[in-house]
Amino acid sequence: MNNTRRKKIQQALLLINQVSSMLENVLEEEEEAYNNIPENLQDSSNSQEVIDDISEAIGSLEDIVILLEDL
Repeated sequence: MNNTRRKKIQQALLLINQVSSMLENVLEEEEEAYNNIPENLQDSSNSQEVIDDISEAIGSLEDIVILLEDL
C-alpha cells in the first residue's frame, strides 16, 4: 500500500473514531433517559432496543478500526 492510500485510511480512522464518540454520547443520553422512565413503563418503551442497536453500531465501528489499523 502506498503512502497516499495509507493517509486516506488514517483520515477514515479519525472520522470513524469521531462517529463512535458521537454515538457513545448519544448512548449515554439514551441510557439516562431510559433509566428515568418509571420501571412499569420501561417495558413498553422501545428505548432498550435503541440502546442495544446503538451499542451494536459502536461495536461494529470498533471492529472496523481494528481491521484498518492492522493494514
